Amino acid sequence: MKATIKFNLDDPDDRENYARVNAAQKMWNAIGDFKRILRSETKHGEDEARVKFFEEVREKFYECLNDNAVPDDYF
Repeated sequence: MKATIKFNLDDPDDRENYARVNAAQKMWNAIGDFKRILRSETKHGEDEARVKFFEEVREKFYECLNDNAVPDDYF
């Protein structure tokens, strides 16, 4: 099965959408990296205040994923 997405690069809106699609893999990787950083900081942190901070950030991160219907198990 194949899927083809076509963009009219003469149209500014289509050109912007084309740029987003081309950056999607990099964004996907960045989100996955950030997820791993948050997990590491909350699991292996030694400073209690720092761990609490990262737990709060991690909670907000997952809220953002959830609000945008992005399953967190994709990463």
